Formats: sequence, structure tokens, C-alpha cells
Amino acid sequence: MIPGALIVFGFLGLAVSFYIFIKKSRKEPLTCHIDTGCNRVVNSRYSRMSGVPNEIIGVLYYGATVALGLLELAGAQVLSDPLFLLLFFGAAMGSALFSLALIFVQAFILKSWCEYCLVSAGSSIAIFFLVAWLL
Repeated sequence: MIPGALIVFGFLGLAVSFYIFIKKSRKEPLTCHIDTGCNRVVNSRYSRMSGVPNEIIGVLYYGATVALGLLELAGAQVLSDPLFLLLFFGAAMGSALFSLALIFVQAFILKSWCEYCLVSAGSSIAIFFLVAWLL
């Protein structure tokens, strides 16, 4: 059950991160449904961490999460290794905390919402709880 859920939430996060990456690469505006400020959010100074765009970090993180879920389904049992699980837990916790910080930024600093970013944050938080369940 956990590997399948990791794949679902990982794919969801991967899809929105990749969508943002493609739109920004082409310099096209995002299609915003719940607020007109999603382009303001993804182009703000908070859209990078140490110079790396958040969507690239998301593509890498969620892609790795999907790969781990697929490996588990294939019988690799990578999440049975305590050291690997602890490392994955650390990454998931960092991702969830970063997502919560970015939600705070949207709400109180930018006062604009990006639904794609919220989907990514929800996926990140769900992955954290799934990995925490395995500990």
C-alpha cells in the first residue's frame, strides 16, 4: 500500500513541478484557476533555493520518490534498509518543512496563491507522513 501511495503522490508532485518548469522555460504564463497570482508566486524571489528553481528541485525529489515506489513494487525492498529509510525520512521532512514555509510565504508575504504549488506542498506533506509511517 505504501509504495503505491508514494507513486501516486510522487507522480502528482512531479506533474505539477514539470508543468511549472515547462511553462517558465517557455516564458508562458501559468493558467491560474483559484487566484490570478500564481505567476507572481512562481516568479517571485522565493521561487529559488540557493539559486536553483524550486520546480527543478521538485522534479528531482518527486521523480526519486516515484522511482523508489516503483522499485519497492518490483520487490527491491529499498525501504527495508534502516539507513536508507532514515535518509529518505530526512529528505521527506525537509521537503515538507520547505513546503510549509512556502505556504506561509504565499499567505502572508506574497498574499497570492499558486494552486500548483499547493498541490506540490500537499504531495510533499503526504509523502512525509507515508515515510514517517514506515519508521
